[in-house]
Amino acid sequence: MVVIRRHIRRCLAAAGAVLLLPGAAYSDTPGALSDAWLRGLAQQQEAAVWSHAVVARQETRERMPHHQRRLVAELDTLVASARLAGAGQLGQGLAEWRAQVAQAGRDTLRTPGRHDLPWIAADLRRDLPLSQVAHFGLCTPPSWVEVWHHRGITRVDWQPAMTLRDAVERLPQAAWASANQAIVVTPTGERLPRGVASWNRETAALAPGSRVMLALPEAQGLRTALPFPGTVEEASWVNRELPAFLATRLPADQCTLWKP
Repeated sequence: MVVIRRHIRRCLAAAGAVLLLPGAAYSDTPGALSDAWLRGLAQQQEAAVWSHAVVARQETRERMPHHQRRLVAELDTLVASARLAGAGQLGQGLAEWRAQVAQAGRDTLRTPGRHDLPWIAADLRRDLPLSQVAHFGLCTPPSWVEVWHHRGITRVDWQPAMTLRDAVERLPQAAWASANQAIVVTPTGERLPRGVASWNRETAALAPGSRVMLALPEAQGLRTALPFPGTVEEASWVNRELPAFLATRLPADQCTLWKP
């Protein structure tokens, strides 16, 4: 028990520190993520912003290529279907989605969720063995919120107290007028569905580095009215799986990543 208490005190002290001595140890178990965090922090010249700390587990890195290829294929189908239906602007927007998904690299991904040092300190059972970690690091909170809308992808300038509605209304109306629901992806990778139409509008605060996907219209007995003729489940699959993919993206452009 004494060892565990000392372990927690050292971790909490380290989490609040800007400078740490090289070689500082935290975990009593060699090869733990907490040890790696302290070694990384010893190289940092700036204070850690734990809200934008990232960890990529090996399993995330290994399964990402299959998920990525499936997303590209489903978006290909929707792009072709939208163009066939005469919805050229929607098809062009989804082509931008497809290109962005296709070019995402495995070396710049993250596993959704928290894996930062204060989070580990709160429950030592969360500490990962380094054999499960592909990379980890810290990002500088960006000045943007990224919106995946029906005309493409737009980054809008983040402002304090920014809400989902604020971000959406900065886009041309054609980019969001037909949307009923959005999925907010937070910097830690949490996915929050929110209504954005006049009849189901909900609020959500947006942190810098958040991503927002405006959901595609799905078949609900009115397929002939939808812009995706000949499709059955593709739009609903993309609505479910694209936010999961976005949750694996780094929440900033400037990140320092370390490999164990």
